[in-house]
Amino acid sequence: AGGGKSEKIAMTAPVITEGGGGGAAAGESAKIAMTAPVLTEGGGEAAAEGDAPVDMSFVLPASRFRSIEEVPAPTDPAVSVHFREGRVLAVERRSWTLEHNAETMALAEALAEKVEAGGQWKPVRGEGGALQWQLARYNPPWTLPWWKTNEIMVEVQGDS
Repeated sequence: AGGGKSEKIAMTAPVITEGGGGGAAAGESAKIAMTAPVLTEGGGEAAAEGDAPVDMSFVLPASRFRSIEEVPAPTDPAVSVHFREGRVLAVERRSWTLEHNAETMALAEALAEKVEAGGQWKPVRGEGGALQWQLARYNPPWTLPWWKTNEIMVEVQGDS
């Protein structure tokens, strides 16, 4: 996506792990403050063990970009820009340093069990029954662990 213009985009909070215009004139660059969260997701159990890729996502400010066409084109071919439809998530806030690993995956499974026990919602599972979850991180890496804000997010749907 994008109009072929190069822009520097600073990180926004939170940062989320998973897999244009922006007001700059042609040939100009523009800076955007970093957004939070940074999101990470993907890879299932293999990613939890460090054996599969994990996608990292950044939330771009809606106040700056009204459509995906306004988002600057990534300069790295490994980076892509996608629009994500709204969805319903069960969220549990955690402090300290969390990684996309087996320990955090166990916390996501525990959250899914709590959601299911409530009876109104059920967690969304993908291929082979893999839980659809993300880790959202809201702080820069140099933040002291006890001051960090993270969220474990499990996609849910109404129990019909």
